[in-house]
Amino acid sequence: MPSRKLIKGTILCGLVALWLPERAQSPARLEKEIVRVRKAASNMPADDPVWQSLNTETEHELSDAQAALDAGYEYLALEDLGKGRENLQAAKYMNDRKQIVGRDLDAFDEEWKRAHTEVASYENKAGSRVWAGKPAILRAFSESAAARTEPLLQGARAFSKVTDISSSLYYLGEAKSATDFANFCYSLDLPIHGTPLALRSIAEELHALQARVNAAFQPPRSIEKHPQFIRLGASLKLAKELNTAGLYAGALYQYLDAVQRVRAIELTDPGTTSRTQLRSRFDTAEEQLKTSGRDDSIAELFLQRARFLLSVQEGSEATSDNWRLVDSLVDEVLPTYASTVSRAANPTVSAGKASTRVTLVRWPYT
Repeated sequence: MPSRKLIKGTILCGLVALWLPERAQSPARLEKEIVRVRKAASNMPADDPVWQSLNTETEHELSDAQAALDAGYEYLALEDLGKGRENLQAAKYMNDRKQIVGRDLDAFDEEWKRAHTEVASYENKAGSRVWAGKPAILRAFSESAAARTEPLLQGARAFSKVTDISSSLYYLGEAKSATDFANFCYSLDLPIHGTPLALRSIAEELHALQARVNAAFQPPRSIEKHPQFIRLGASLKLAKELNTAGLYAGALYQYLDAVQRVRAIELTDPGTTSRTQLRSRFDTAEEQLKTSGRDDSIAELFLQRARFLLSVQEGSEATSDNWRLVDSLVDEVLPTYASTVSRAANPTVSAGKASTRVTLVRWPYT
């Protein structure tokens, strides 16, 4: 009869064997999901006008996701996958449901209620989720995606009253896709490196960034770079909403994304000399993060963006736009991250400051 010690050892080895494959499966799951989404995209009707407007962008995001994963940039791969996945799922949902719903507002109302119930079921579970042991970037992705669902649902209902129902179905598809992506991020088991990241409100930082954006939004730049300002405004708005809701991982991620965008808008192309210096500063910033001893996965995402932008592809150097983005990452995003996470847990926000809230609505096919 086996000894108790042998039995315990066998059980322990079995548990480790079960655990290790789970820890190792996330990159494989990402690979599998990228392949699945690309296959689904290839099966979309080529003559559909909505999909025609989204197909190129979606393929670009999914190709970048695969290239990032091949390079070992899992966080960046997941971010790009989420973008391509949402385009596809929203367009597919609209295609699948428009034949059923047609132009009937009552039928759309029933469809809306069904989608709202599905999204609400996620929100009911989200509050009890345990993020301990997971990198902060997974929480940031999940919170950011989930926070978009209610505005999309409400936008879908409002649009159904003033425009064609197909557009409203697209918004419903986006809401469902965002919820699915939030779930997918939570299900991943990427390892955490270092102690958990301390998270807090960044209301003061967001107020300062809004003032900076307002100052930058002046002609001719506001006209010449209008699309960039639209994306910047969306990131900043979402950061504020996440922060107000106490979803601080998502707020920090969106805040840093907005910092990168406004800096890139302000910059001119770095010259050859400054590019050499930029690479050196990038290497230094990377080393500093490696030795911090905490979970810097949110900052690591932005490092991965920079590495990917600087990689030589098809024998050509990074473009001027890429250099501007890298400059914004190295000289502002990473220092901003360092100063933000090192501040006290509950900073005092100055009272009496006036604020301006600007809501930017993205047309679903642009």
